[in-house]
Amino acid sequence: MQRVPSFIAADRRIAQVGTVDIGRAVAQALLDGPRGVRVIELAGPSEVSPNDVAETFARILGKPVKVIEAPLAAVVPTFTSFGASENIAALYRDLPDEPLTRVSWGGANPA
Repeated sequence: MQRVPSFIAADRRIAQVGTVDIGRAVAQALLDGPRGVRVIELAGPSEVSPNDVAETFARILGKPVKVIEAPLAAVVPTFTSFGASENIAALYRDLPDEPLTRVSWGGANPA
């Protein structure tokens, strides 16, 4: 069985956004020019859990994939092993226990 590690609870759904979508939104904002202070909210069409990601991997690979929940104590050593500084790795460790979602920050509840 293939495994996908996650520092997020396997069934916790969170908003996702693709880097291409971020780039397009930033490029458009730059082309639009200054308009005072503004907030551009970006999120995909649905919130996704690590279990959802594992199910997608399983479908593509044709093999079972299971989420392995990693302890928060492993965040800093894991991220520094990828080349991140300890300061940056600690920022990920210190993210809120409850990831921001459309519902938690007052956005529309996804259907």
